[in-house]
Amino acid sequence: MMKTALTACRLALVVFILPYIFVYNNALLLIGSFWEILWVMVTAILGVFALASGLQGYMKRPISIPLRGLLFLSAIGLIMPGWKTDLIGMAILFAVSFHQIPNLLKIISGFFLKKRREVTGSFQGKMDK
Repeated sequence: MMKTALTACRLALVVFILPYIFVYNNALLLIGSFWEILWVMVTAILGVFALASGLQGYMKRPISIPLRGLLFLSAIGLIMPGWKTDLIGMAILFAVSFHQIPNLLKIISGFFLKKRREVTGSFQGKMDK
C-alpha cells in the first residue's frame, strides 16, 4: 500500500510542476507565434517525460541513479525558458534515451521500413495482375 502511495506522489509531482511552466513561458497559454507555441509545447512535453522518467526510475528498463540525475538535469533544462537550455536538455534526454534503449535506432528504422513495405506492397500486387 505504501509503495502505491509513493508512486502516486512521484507522478503527482510532475503535475504539480506544470503551473510553474506556465509562469515561465506564456506560449503554453497559446500566447505568441505559432512556431514559439510549437517549440514550447514540444520542450514542455519532453521536460515532463524526463521528469517522470527520472522520478520513476524507469525508461523501457530500470534506470541507474546517475542516469536519473541526468534526467533531472534534462527536465530542468527543458522546463526553464530559453533555447540554449532547451537544446542542452534535449541533448541530455536523447543521450540517456539511446543509452537506455540500445536498439532504439533499429526500432525506429524498422517501423519506417515496415510502413514503406506495406505501402509499396499494396501497389505491387495490383501491378502484377
